[in-house]
Amino acid sequence: MDKKEILKMILDNLEIEDDLGFDAELDKLEQWDSMAVIAFIAFADDKFNKSISVSNIKSCRTIGDLVDLLL
Repeated sequence: MDKKEILKMILDNLEIEDDLGFDAELDKLEQWDSMAVIAFIAFADDKFNKSISVSNIKSCRTIGDLVDLLL
């Protein structure tokens, strides 16, 4: 699975319909809130069998940073 596929999966999971790139800043996304963080943690566990902490997510500035957490 490549980065673009993971990006699409993240956008689908967070129900973001915009065609955003890796450099999209999380704090500028209306959909990125505490519920999205929880959804991302569940997504990472379910689809990638990865346990990601909230502190790791808080260190992310862009969607690309989230993708990197999953790789």
